[in-house]
Amino acid sequence: MNGENVRVVNSGGFVMKAALRWTDQNGQTQESSGDTGELALGQYAILGPGHNGGDNWPQQGASCWMVAYVRSGPTHESGDNFTWMLGCGAQVVYGISGSVFNPSWSLDDQVNGSWET
Repeated sequence: MNGENVRVVNSGGFVMKAALRWTDQNGQTQESSGDTGELALGQYAILGPGHNGGDNWPQQGASCWMVAYVRSGPTHESGDNFTWMLGCGAQVVYGISGSVFNPSWSLDDQVNGSWET
């Protein structure tokens, strides 16, 4: 699955921030300098260039995943990856659900076209 932006949907019983992670060409884990801001139950945000702050984004073709910083809970990484492809016109959708101490990520879908709906 390819994408150039990520929609993060919080369906969990907690407040969290999310950021994008990837492994760079030197094998080091990197993290986006922009995050989603705090998301409560039912809220979503779009993460990527032009949607939020930060200038540290993956190189073309990088394998990416998500990390959640759960308020009063553990940090939790997603297990499903996607390929970062600027210019592909697709948005990847990650959902997170569960409880503070047992959050669960899902790579739900890929959306082409309008990203704001």
